[in-house]
Amino acid sequence: MDLGISGQTALVLGGTQGLGLACAQALAAAGVRVLANGRSAAAWEAARDTLPGASFVQGDLGKSEERLRIISIAEKLGPVSILVTNAGGPPTGQFEELTSEQWRTAFETNFLGILEITRALLPGMRARRYGRVINVTSFVVKELYPNMSLSNSFRVGLTGATASFRASWTRARCSGCSATAPGAAVKPKHKSARAWRKACRCNASARPPISARSAPFLPRATPITSPGKTSASMAA
Repeated sequence: MDLGISGQTALVLGGTQGLGLACAQALAAAGVRVLANGRSAAAWEAARDTLPGASFVQGDLGKSEERLRIISIAEKLGPVSILVTNAGGPPTGQFEELTSEQWRTAFETNFLGILEITRALLPGMRARRYGRVINVTSFVVKELYPNMSLSNSFRVGLTGATASFRASWTRARCSGCSATAPGAAVKPKHKSARAWRKACRCNASARPPISARSAPFLPRATPITSPGKTSASMAA
């Protein structure tokens, strides 16, 4: 299927593993020039053969100076018209168990860092009257989990911010912005639903949002906002 995005340039944050890698692969298959970001060069080396023609920029979204470098390299590669944000999930924990440092790190990685990069790329999208932003959040925006205080806070916050700047972009008729809320995936290390509960420190009545027998990283994606022709298919 022709998505009409061949020749565009995309920056995929967290694009060397999991959902981010799947998005990067789908974009590359659609003829998009991909710049994949990740913290680990080893992860990029493992993934690069599945991303023909893609480039890599190493950097941690939780660190301001590294975000600036990601933005600089992205702007040199070419005008970025597609941004996919896929920051790794913060650690689990009850509200009273989490330290101030854990709150600050999650805020920088899962909220502020994403907004800073979005704001940096927005002027170019406005000038070209074309842009797509897809924020990969979490199922907790629809189904809060008591042991996921950090994710509950910042994923919901990012979804609210997405709705806010989507409104101004829609009026300008230059961009589409959407958020997806994938369910938790049972990864290869989670051999069963019981192992998933133990890893997430959930009680015996909790269950994975998807089956323990499902493929790793299979999302239960829920479009939060989808104005006009968006990139919802990229999150599939």
